[in-house]
Amino acid sequence: MKVFLLMVVGFVLLPVAPAVGAFNDDYECTAVTETNVGYAPRSNKVEAEAGKVKKPYTVRLSGVVRDATVLHAQQVVPMVKLATAGNVIWFAEKASAGTIITWTLFDKESDRPVTLISTKSYNFSGAVSFTAFYTCK
Repeated sequence: MKVFLLMVVGFVLLPVAPAVGAFNDDYECTAVTETNVGYAPRSNKVEAEAGKVKKPYTVRLSGVVRDATVLHAQQVVPMVKLATAGNVIWFAEKASAGTIITWTLFDKESDRPVTLISTKSYNFSGAVSFTAFYTCK
């Protein structure tokens, strides 16, 4: 039992090296798919919709490695880095109306491109969540 406890404590205390060195400082990302999930008061049920973006739009992330990340989209917005784990970084943005939007950046792996996912939730006569999936270069 003592050996097991020491192994668990040792594993928890292992230093985790940040993988930020693998990331680029700037990314240009184009939205390719979106989802909408929300409560529809008229039908009294949750409805969902997903599909390709009809008019692809682009956002840009800059300052990722310098920990001064800024999102260039409809406006220029500073991002707060929430966490980094392996090849993933999580950010948060506070939109002008006060909504918190989370952004997840997945660095390139051999079988897929750099990916960015944003999620935002609102209360429009009931809870609704929007997610956008981007590919980046």
